[in-house]
Amino acid sequence: MREEEIAQLRDKATKRIRDSTEQEVLEEFLSCARTLKQSVRVIGSRETTTVAIVATDAGEGVARFDPFILYPIRVVDNFGEVKFLDVVSHHADIGALSDETLSGNNPLARLAQDLGLKTLWAISPMIPSPEVPKEERSPSWVKVYRDLVEWASLYEFVISATASSFSHALILRDGFLRSKIFRPGLFESMWDRIREAVSAAERKERKVYIVGVAKKSKVLDRYRLAFHLEGVFDSPDPLYLPVPPEVERQVYRWGEYAQGNEGGSWEHFSRGRLYFAKFGEGPYAPVWPIDVWSDQEHEVDQIMGYLLANARAGFPIKDYPLALQQAHRWASMSDFDREVTEGVLYEALRAALEKSGDLDELLLLQTRGR
Repeated sequence: MREEEIAQLRDKATKRIRDSTEQEVLEEFLSCARTLKQSVRVIGSRETTTVAIVATDAGEGVARFDPFILYPIRVVDNFGEVKFLDVVSHHADIGALSDETLSGNNPLARLAQDLGLKTLWAISPMIPSPEVPKEERSPSWVKVYRDLVEWASLYEFVISATASSFSHALILRDGFLRSKIFRPGLFESMWDRIREAVSAAERKERKVYIVGVAKKSKVLDRYRLAFHLEGVFDSPDPLYLPVPPEVERQVYRWGEYAQGNEGGSWEHFSRGRLYFAKFGEGPYAPVWPIDVWSDQEHEVDQIMGYLLANARAGFPIKDYPLALQQAHRWASMSDFDREVTEGVLYEALRAALEKSGDLDELLLLQTRGR
């Protein structure tokens, strides 16, 4: 961009911001921030077992010479335990993949069985059925499959945790407790079963809390300046703030994705109640968006206390839950992991080729060219 364009852009932006209509918008946000400030609560630290579950986002094209565009999928927890492992491709035989996955011993098979479903496309409309021609498929179905596996892993762990010896456990999802990838009614059914399991554990005096932790939120981005100007999080203490449903609905483009949608469609996509939390002790500590399971919002003080204790040990991201960071480290596809994965994919490709020497020759030439 040329210097004169930058100057023109700056002038126009300044003029727009000084416009009386824009000033009214800012004052509206400031007024809302002043009102919300009255609901800020101090967090007291509490200790409990904390578990986080994260899916590896390896992306596609891990191998340099991969005409099949193989996509490794792995879900791990913060202890390094693998919950699910698979390799898929945009061009995969959906029917065969569905049969293999849902007949196996894995979280997605258990979720499908509990929901009474026998195919992947019965779980999500974004998974194409075998009748859909390959050229008409959206490549994004692979990522939907990955997200389904991550949700299923969370579901299976909650079900197993409620039957375990945990006295108390905090289970963290990497992201909000919201999803639009399930067919209508299935997301609710999954949470109904979670509710039954958690209630059964409570009768045995065991508590299992479920929380979604995100790094970004459109709502927080919209109000961040107003919060700063009004000193909403200026206290040196760790704080949390409940976000009213009407504030969310003003920000989200799709109203049904916000909590408390009056028409009831919110229930199809979300089980989270949004809060903003500051776990650091200084006024400039980062503020994180937190989704508390709507069934447990009456216990938000305890939940925030457990999150605070885990976040205080956070590293390398300060004041962010350690369990999630540990899970990400296990799940991340580092340089070494990518090389190992690439080598495994080459072995599979070599085994599938009649003239495997051609691949070895290409790899040798590529190595020499580095």
